[in-house]
Amino acid sequence: KFDYLIEHYTLFYSHTLEMLYQQNSGPEEISILAFGNADNTLPATEEEVKDLQAIYPHTEVLLRDQATEDRVKKFTGNHNVLHFATHGNLDYYDYNKSYLTLAPNAADGEDGKLTIEEVWEIEDIYSYQLVTLSACSTALANDYSTGWAVSPASSFIDAGTSTVVASLWAVNDASTALLMKYFYENMKTMDKVEALRQAQIKLSNLPDYRHPYYWAPFILIGNWQ
Repeated sequence: KFDYLIEHYTLFYSHTLEMLYQQNSGPEEISILAFGNADNTLPATEEEVKDLQAIYPHTEVLLRDQATEDRVKKFTGNHNVLHFATHGNLDYYDYNKSYLTLAPNAADGEDGKLTIEEVWEIEDIYSYQLVTLSACSTALANDYSTGWAVSPASSFIDAGTSTVVASLWAVNDASTALLMKYFYENMKTMDKVEALRQAQIKLSNLPDYRHPYYWAPFILIGNWQ
């Protein structure tokens, strides 16, 4: 018999020691900009982002052809959480070519591939207190330069986002949708890292999702509060 670390501890990853001394300024009203099923291959992600809208009525949902790359780059609203329910595409040979799948917009010159370098160039990305990459392998990293790991998740941290939730392997569509629902429900009353932990514990108690493959891929990087 054994148990899991999350049953006893909250776990997160810090990219800087300064973050450990940040003071929590208090909870903000959550307003989400959510992108889902941009290429029409992930039907469960549509339910995922609609669940977020039910939990937080100020959520704005962009689905399928509306979930375009240019809307990520140019959106000017009052949202403080950015949620991607889409594919994460990892290039093991050149991590700078890794990207999140979005819908293309030829008229605006966008191919629907939001790369790491393009994330770095997004203005005001730091205004999001949380970016959730509900996609495959978005926290896997490679050493771009000695001692500094580069991944889709780290690109948002580098650009100024305080917290990123991302995955360590290819995730299951249905279980991820449930995990995200629990996570966002928990954030109404918990810190982000505790909200994720409790969501993982709840999912792991469901008979179909006991295996860590389903509940363990997502980690929190940055400010846990």
